[in-house]
Amino acid sequence: MGYLLQSYNYHFSFVTGDQLSLSRSQNELRHLLTIPLSLNYYIPLKNNQWLWNFELGMKLNWNLSTHYEYFGMSAQPPEFYSTDNDWDVVIDYMPDPLSFSYFFKTGFSKITEKKNSFHLNFVMNYLPNKQANGTYMMKTNQGISEGSFNPKSQFFGIEFIYGITCCKKK
Repeated sequence: MGYLLQSYNYHFSFVTGDQLSLSRSQNELRHLLTIPLSLNYYIPLKNNQWLWNFELGMKLNWNLSTHYEYFGMSAQPPEFYSTDNDWDVVIDYMPDPLSFSYFFKTGFSKITEKKNSFHLNFVMNYLPNKQANGTYMMKTNQGISEGSFNPKSQFFGIEFIYGITCCKKK
């Protein structure tokens, strides 16, 4: 079981047929309790002090964030457009409190003299659950474009782990 602190940067870009664009970024910090289940494979390197590791697995995630962000976007179109609701994009961020995610890691590990462990990994993560519900409406010279979208979450990152061994064998 572990505690995970994830920083997300949501970025949305919309381009109309007239090549007018609207974009917005939103940062969020998420707190999760996780229970991972994974398969590991280690290859000792020549000096036998470092290991090249591979890990494939899944996690049960419990979202501890008690607030959910609701945010919308609007933009001022060029002067030749009317200003009455030319752009309307609304995104409701509503993740499930419990979710599964899948991951793959590869990197290097080392066991220290005190039997603690150090890991540096490249991580790929996929969360199949919807992370938000969104709608958009844009008026352009070519008419009205509207619809909905439901983004999912995936990320690539670098992971640093330092494991402390509490009970050492003599």
